[in-house]
Amino acid sequence: MSIPELTELSAITGIDPLADDLETDEPSLQKLFMIAQKLKVQSLKVVDLAYILHHNDLNGKLTPKEESLLKNIKILRDTINSIEKENSVAPDNADFNFAKSKMLLVYDAATTDEFFGLLLGTKTFVAPFYYG
Repeated sequence: MSIPELTELSAITGIDPLADDLETDEPSLQKLFMIAQKLKVQSLKVVDLAYILHHNDLNGKLTPKEESLLKNIKILRDTINSIEKENSVAPDNADFNFAKSKMLLVYDAATTDEFFGLLLGTKTFVAPFYYG
């Protein structure tokens, strides 16, 4: 483990590896190395945690390049514009078929058919009525 990684792990955990506690049952340096071993067992790297938690790129490989960021921003913009276009205000001639087509985007066909059957009065339900 490099010095920057050790420093970052100390910052993440809040454990001071240079604390004067070597006489205790569990010195802070030992705690820190135990945590490092647990991270290794879980295939987690201090470098990755430092980037995720503190946006600190210790090895310079995790920060995305500006070209990549701009490409992803364009994809997001195009996708949002497409969604906005698809879900814009209903046309003036909207009917039940238009509403049903939009509902089918969210629900399965059986649920949509049942809902529109109730709405249009083509489906009825019978249930016993108990009073008393």
